[in-house]
Amino acid sequence: MKFKDLVGKTIVSAQLMKNPKYDDEAWVRLGFSDGSHCFVVSSYGIYSGGSEDEYPAYIFLEEDVQGLVEIKET
Repeated sequence: MKFKDLVGKTIVSAQLMKNPKYDDEAWVRLGFSDGSHCFVVSSYGIYSGGSEDEYPAYIFLEEDVQGLVEIKET
């Protein structure tokens, strides 16, 4: 799924997710009214030299991810 594919979809569920092995990535599983879903992933890459004292940030979509657990909101 590409970002342009999200346009016009109706979100019916949103779950915060995490990979128990890593604490440096954020995941959201979005469910849509047409029965499809995607994971929105926030991560970082390697140091590019262009970010001041930080790694560059990335956001991308995945259609299926194994090994994630839901984070219960408090």
